[in-house]
Amino acid sequence: CRMENLTYEQYAERWTEKPFILTKCIQDWPVCSKWTIDELLRAYASVEFRAEAVDWTMETYCNYMRDNKDESPLYLFDRKFAEKMGITVGHQDGTAYWKPDCFGPDLFEVLGNERPAHRWLIIGPER
Repeated sequence: CRMENLTYEQYAERWTEKPFILTKCIQDWPVCSKWTIDELLRAYASVEFRAEAVDWTMETYCNYMRDNKDESPLYLFDRKFAEKMGITVGHQDGTAYWKPDCFGPDLFEVLGNERPAHRWLIIGPER
């Protein structure tokens, strides 16, 4: 189901066990219009990101992605992208993006450095 946005109450009442796509809330993220493949390549060409069990520079991965004809291509799937890219996340000035409000308070914040992985940069070629 696609919808523009949800409140926390709507999410808690109807959507905790159903898949959905939010279409409007990410339009406000500063990175929404900035994170094109060309812009990521320009800014992070030499930064290594995880693709399967291999670390590739953004430049190497983009070359692979553009020339890829694999039936089952490798995808960048990096959980430490925010640290590698030096971006901040949240509602304060200068942040790259923030979690949609419908997901409510982040109870895992109390775990500090022991917190499980909770965000990923996922990039892949067209199939």
